[in-house]
Amino acid sequence: MKIDAIMVLKKTLFSHKIELMKLFQSVILLLITFSSSLLFAQSVDNNGEEEPAYEYVNKRASFPGGDFARYEYLHSAIDFSQKDLERKKEGPVQVDFIVEKDGSITHVELKMSLVRVLDEQVLEAVRKMPKWNPAELLGKKVRSYNSIRVDFMAEHKSCEEMANDIYKYRYPIQRAMKSMEVHHYREAAAYFSVYLSEYPKDAFALYYRGGALYNLGRHREACIDWKDSQEKDAEEVFSVFCEGMRGVKYYSSVDTNYQKFLDTLAVVEHCSIDYDSVAHFSNNPDALRRFYKKNMPKYLIKKYRIPKVMVSFNVNTDGSIENIWIVRSYSERYDNEAIRLVQKMPKWKPATKNDQAVKSKVLLSIEFNDKSTKTGKFIHDFFAR
Repeated sequence: MKIDAIMVLKKTLFSHKIELMKLFQSVILLLITFSSSLLFAQSVDNNGEEEPAYEYVNKRASFPGGDFARYEYLHSAIDFSQKDLERKKEGPVQVDFIVEKDGSITHVELKMSLVRVLDEQVLEAVRKMPKWNPAELLGKKVRSYNSIRVDFMAEHKSCEEMANDIYKYRYPIQRAMKSMEVHHYREAAAYFSVYLSEYPKDAFALYYRGGALYNLGRHREACIDWKDSQEKDAEEVFSVFCEGMRGVKYYSSVDTNYQKFLDTLAVVEHCSIDYDSVAHFSNNPDALRRFYKKNMPKYLIKKYRIPKVMVSFNVNTDGSIENIWIVRSYSERYDNEAIRLVQKMPKWKPATKNDQAVKSKVLLSIEFNDKSTKTGKFIHDFFAR
């Protein structure tokens, strides 16, 4: 009985062993099939070796001519009017793709959909893009993953409506980027210049102001900005558009006079820069000090390291104030208070030309100190041009 039981046990174990071996073989076969499918999904180079696509690289793939050229290409290749739709849509369409080692575009896939007509337009635009500059990893060209996102608006806005959208932003860099988005290159260059007057070595602002200037036909000034920018794409853009241009290397972006860009903004906003008398708070030279003393919070007033905020705004022909924004910031707390003070001001005395009131732009420096509220010293409410 013991021998029979042992034999039955051995047969059972042997049969289980065979089944386990078959299962193991099937798993190995499945893994080999799966890995081979992955290998064949990758591109093959001249040596017959499969190459992966990378997401993280030392130098990302880029559109020829940089971001601005890509922006212009997409706007020329896609119909943003949505004339083929009965009801216009608003939202993003995102397309992922791979840039091959030779710069060609492959594996175009839709990742964020809006509506079929618009999706197809973006997909077709991406497929027909010119060859990109391929990505680099450890000094070698590699395949890389990339994506493009296109935002559609439900309603086409007029120039005036888009300008009002820009005026919603209080800081120069915000207004500059919004201006670039709606192709207002003159305003963009002006707002970037105001920002660069405070941060003259900001690589981001120099790079994008160069793009705005180039679109305005001011190629040498654009090249000077790209030369001084440390933005990763600036060197490539410079080599494409500026190599050999005379005089570029002898000038610096800090030589740009941002006052002329303020004048540019004044013209764009239909403000006069030619007047006989400037806009002012009141004919009484002590009126502004009294206004500060009444309305400026005491807890914000400092005796040392005095906070100073420079504000720009327009004074209309009736003396009303509009388009308030921060030219020189101190902190969010003081910036908010400076804007509140300007919004609370009574009507100003407008600028005049030939005894006629004209709309003008004002720069007002607001200092949160004892002199603004206690001493009788007159605080200038405008800067001489």
